[in-house]
Amino acid sequence: MNYRESDYRLMLFNVSELQKFDDPLVFWPELRKIDELRLAETGVNLPKDKVLRYIFLCYDRGSPVVIHNKDLIKRKYEAAILSGFELVDKKFEKQVEDVIKCQDPLVNEMICAVVRLFGDDDFAYITSLKDALYAILPSVQLGEIKDIDKVQKLKKEIDTVTEKILVRDNTNNLYLDLYKYIEREKLGLRPEDMALKNNRNR
Repeated sequence: MNYRESDYRLMLFNVSELQKFDDPLVFWPELRKIDELRLAETGVNLPKDKVLRYIFLCYDRGSPVVIHNKDLIKRKYEAAILSGFELVDKKFEKQVEDVIKCQDPLVNEMICAVVRLFGDDDFAYITSLKDALYAILPSVQLGEIKDIDKVQKLKKEIDTVTEKILVRDNTNNLYLDLYKYIEREKLGLRPEDMALKNNRNR
């Protein structure tokens, strides 16, 4: 689908402002403060500018690709094409397919970092929901039937909030990586958290 520049105006990071070979981490230097995004420079075996464009197009709630594609697969393929990844015989190379299928752990980390930019409240809420779930589980394991309904309601609400955070991407690998990301953030084990602690201890 062809979009006009005005269609991108709701994006937090408007990729239509980028020229073909622009580096998003240079164009928006504030992004370099996010360690997970800098992984694109060394850990991801695909052009970092294309990977970051893909993530913004696919997971920014204001992206026209998100707004105009209710079908998740169509959204991902369109985002990949607009990001500059090429189809060969109607297929992407395996590394691109791994990104689309959320089978690249490093790119999943980058996605988690990007969606984190859009939802402080959602992240805080899902953390409280998971804390509540962990608090109830021991009693359920001991046979407290009355708490089973609470567990089911909490799990349903966690799924709802997760789907909102990931902009309707319900891919299992990405769900699991998001929960790991949230746990590390809660424990202060993300790279930038550790660096901050080290600086304070000097």
